[in-house]
Amino acid sequence: MLFFYVLLNIFQLYFADLEVHKFYLSTTEIEYKKELKTFQIMTQLFIDDLELLLQQQEKSLRLFPDSNTKHSDSLLKSHLKKEFQLIINGKPQEISYLGKEYKNDIVVCYLELYLDEIPSTIEIKNSMFFDLFDSQQNIIHYKNEASRNSFLLHSKSPTLAINLPN
Repeated sequence: MLFFYVLLNIFQLYFADLEVHKFYLSTTEIEYKKELKTFQIMTQLFIDDLELLLQQQEKSLRLFPDSNTKHSDSLLKSHLKKEFQLIINGKPQEISYLGKEYKNDIVVCYLELYLDEIPSTIEIKNSMFFDLFDSQQNIIHYKNEASRNSFLLHSKSPTLAINLPN
């Protein structure tokens, strides 16, 4: 019994200094539909990360189930507007928030941008959670009729520019 106790203490001391490593990641799919002049956007965020972010403004807020759906949607829209932007000619565009749904431990947000005219280049900014987690990374999957590309954004590089097909 004494041997077991000593072994347990050694085990605890050894693993006490090991830090638990968590990955901080979001993914966003952006599909450019030239014929509709739209960007259809789906962003996936971990529920616990989003809840922590929103609780900075509203401590009692809970997601899945929502403690207050209208309020959580309002806070989410506000953060998305600030942290996720499609920029044309230096101007952030007004992206429509269509809604969200929960899938396991993920919040899937649906967004859309309608264009009056098609620009030659669009800048994408995604700085979600950069103020919250130093190691946050945001993956962008971009698709149009001709190609598919993926990009990795992080706090030192939160934006990218994409040339649109004519």
